[in-house]
Amino acid sequence: YMGAANVSLLGEWLGLADIPEGRTLESLETRLETRDKDAFLRFVRKALTWMPEQRATAKELLQDPWLLGSHKAGS
Repeated sequence: YMGAANVSLLGEWLGLADIPEGRTLESLETRLETRDKDAFLRFVRKALTWMPEQRATAKELLQDPWLLGSHKAGS
């Protein structure tokens, strides 16, 4: 048992965990500057997309402007 709220001690699925009201990636990220934050959040959303066919591949993520630092060009 790893402490998952949506799985019982017997490993039975208990259902989806509630999403806390008002908790977004934007509200949780507090350390990056605006330009970095926007690019970082775009990157994270590409990686965390729920539907696999809509999610960026590892190869696509490796070419992301945030990861490459190219989102800073012209700053």
